[in-house]
Amino acid sequence: MYRIDDIVVYKSNGVCKIEDICVPEFISSQEVYYRIRPFYENGGKIYVKITNGDTVLRPTISKEEAQDDLMNIKDEEGIYQSNDKVREREFSEILKSCDFWRCLLMMKGIVGEAERREEKGKRLNMTDERCLQRVEKFLNAEYSVACEVSIDEARTALEQAFAV
Repeated sequence: MYRIDDIVVYKSNGVCKIEDICVPEFISSQEVYYRIRPFYENGGKIYVKITNGDTVLRPTISKEEAQDDLMNIKDEEGIYQSNDKVREREFSEILKSCDFWRCLLMMKGIVGEAERREEKGKRLNMTDERCLQRVEKFLNAEYSVACEVSIDEARTALEQAFAV
């Protein structure tokens, strides 16, 4: 069980802080919920039932894991399907999973495609651009929390990991 002020990762909302453990006023049962709020944005409150086994709620990764993953990403192939529909479904699944390693692979795939397109004088399509923004936001937030650095320092670390 998590405690108030714990930092967790929740589904596609990313890194969140547990603000309270309570029975919300708008719930007629006596089920207990975590009240969480996205950590690096001014999002609304999210209520997550404590007993909900389907909920993707996990602690953030460790500093060592985050640093190892960034160090090892250069040796891996990024995820980027050529079929737009397959790629869109896969990226959606990865973003919902909030799996740090898979998100790194996804970002590497999109960044690689952006570089290939840039060589041809083209840009990423809108869907890939949106996915890149979402995955960057998530990775920056989790790396920042795990390594206890600012968002800007996390962004720099990620950029360096993807630099050739």
